[in-house]
Amino acid sequence: MFDRFQELEKEIEVEKIRARGVQVWPILRIYIASQLVFDQDRSVRLSSSILRSALRYFFYGLPDFFGKTDYLFFSSSDQRKKIGDVFIDRADIVSEILPHTLIVELASNGMHRPKRECPDGRLMSKFPFYAKTSFFSFFVFGLRLEGRAELKRIMDESGVHIPYKKYIRRFFANKWIMSFLIRWKGLKGLLLTTPYTNMGYVYAFRTRGLPVVEFQHGTISSSHYAYNLNKEFDRRLFPSALLTFGRREADVFHDDNHYISRENVRPVGSFVIDEIMKKPPVDKAFDELTAGYARKVAFTAQDALEEQFIPFLKECAEKDSDTAYILIPRFRTVKYYEAYQFPSNVLYVPWLTTYEIMYLCDFHSTINSTTALEAPSLGTVNILANVENRARDYFEGFIDSELCHFADRPEDYIKILRSLPKMDKQKSASMNSDLFVPDFRSNVGKVLKKLF
Repeated sequence: MFDRFQELEKEIEVEKIRARGVQVWPILRIYIASQLVFDQDRSVRLSSSILRSALRYFFYGLPDFFGKTDYLFFSSSDQRKKIGDVFIDRADIVSEILPHTLIVELASNGMHRPKRECPDGRLMSKFPFYAKTSFFSFFVFGLRLEGRAELKRIMDESGVHIPYKKYIRRFFANKWIMSFLIRWKGLKGLLLTTPYTNMGYVYAFRTRGLPVVEFQHGTISSSHYAYNLNKEFDRRLFPSALLTFGRREADVFHDDNHYISRENVRPVGSFVIDEIMKKPPVDKAFDELTAGYARKVAFTAQDALEEQFIPFLKECAEKDSDTAYILIPRFRTVKYYEAYQFPSNVLYVPWLTTYEIMYLCDFHSTINSTTALEAPSLGTVNILANVENRARDYFEGFIDSELCHFADRPEDYIKILRSLPKMDKQKSASMNSDLFVPDFRSNVGKVLKKLF
């Protein structure tokens, strides 16, 4: 369906879809493509749980907003990784390099980490920004949409109809808010992890000639809807630089892809992988739990693909009792998965982080989570569940074939698993260095000093 969507983008003059002179198709396409890929509407709607989180966290770090600010870094709480006794985001490292950086954090799964568990620095919740957006959206009047026929056609033919006026109003509200903050605070630049859901902020900075830097937060491949644009649009809607995990991502941005110019893609690596490989985890409880099993597999869950990965994992575990399958939840709890009645060799180790589990296991599995890119750099070879061809679409030809194997059915998976030798961890990490370059702190320091 996404392939057909891209064909429609080429056929239809989507560049004509404008509001107040701004090409708004790049904003709208994200919501249509996301529904096609995940077969569900993933846009955030106000609910009782979100309202409770907003009330709980509205004032989280709010006093930090009023200090001197030169740079804003929009991130999310799920980007925080436990290193020692604290949960670190790459934004914390950036704030050491760029003084007067304010981190604005989305409460992933409705939660922020307690401030005592985060590094010292300026950190606030994004809820006040959402409140401002909701308020100012009501005052976006007179939206005369050009290219209405083109938009209707692409929605009709893709089968996805979205409340496009709501998203356009949100864009202009965010643009107004950020334009005011740039003038009031004297902001010098914007850093963020998901510019395609924050285009109003991006546009406000770019129209003033200020740099906008995106940090890679997930898989970037030729199959990712957000990173593949087959037509040229207003550059002010997109970041001026993209800092990636490795060098391979630059290959995605060839001459026919107009998301960003290849020369503006800079590899910087991952601070989490650096930390794990520098000080490998040792855990006696994990060793005791998995003792007696011939192999240990870290299986990363994907909430959006729950209907696909759960039957696959369950059948593998039932037919392969010699293997310990360590299920790593994303936002779900261990209690949530109890309802699926997995066999006894599906285990949980909630006291360890995703990265520690991947390092301690012999193999790693998922469908198309970004952890498939990270696992080989932690010395763990992938065997991916190629349900509905989703794994191959993302990773085939992207990850070294020795480091990434694909199984269409549980029978194939077990056969591959039993035939593969365990690879030396340093060798695997070295072979994957194109996807994760080492020494994040040094790399990002050099790049940011040039960009700013």
